[in-house]
Amino acid sequence: MTQKSQLDCRAAGPPVDYRDNLRRATQGGQYCTPIGGQTSKPIDTFVAAAATVQPSGLPADFGHIVDGTAWDRTAASRLDGPLSGPQWQALRAVAAGPASGRCFRIYGGAFHLHPAPAEAGGEIAYEYVTSGIAIAASGAGRRSWEADDDRFALSEEIAAMGVKWRFKKAVGLAYDDDLNEYLAVLARAIARDGGRQTLRLDGAAPGRLAAAIPDGGFPGVGRC
Repeated sequence: MTQKSQLDCRAAGPPVDYRDNLRRATQGGQYCTPIGGQTSKPIDTFVAAAATVQPSGLPADFGHIVDGTAWDRTAASRLDGPLSGPQWQALRAVAAGPASGRCFRIYGGAFHLHPAPAEAGGEIAYEYVTSGIAIAASGAGRRSWEADDDRFALSEEIAAMGVKWRFKKAVGLAYDDDLNEYLAVLARAIARDGGRQTLRLDGAAPGRLAAAIPDGGFPGVGRC
């Protein structure tokens, strides 16, 4: 066999098994989703029960909570947490006073509230990073692809690029350029996804009206 024919055979590689590519796509999703932007950060809301352990507190595709996003919408108050084990045990050992704020901790596969709501019915909301790598047509997160209309949590382009370099690596082809291009596109997607907060100099809180300060024409200031 000539050198050229050997190269041709090597480039052709072994027969492609679509299940291998599916596994490579799953590997890519497991890497991308935890560090993704807003597309991988759904909002979960649940109705609080009159108990410490909230039965419906965590969705099926829960990965981890986004810090600072947990609120009691009914009481219009922020939930402090997630607390560490020592902090939680210290709070549980002391009776909560009437002015105590509500805290939460996530452990044992459950969402815990302290003090426990006296009555059921309050709406709790928070953002979280999904553990799913695919999103069904209904919007639910999935840990693997199950239907033809499932989509990748970030983008189809990134999913295809991830499969491409992993496939080349598996069959012994040069993949450095594909890997670098994939990482660059992934970094751009994460940086752009969800937008960035505008820095305001008027001191107004997000969602509040800004101070009525004109752009020019201040009293006593001459015009150019």
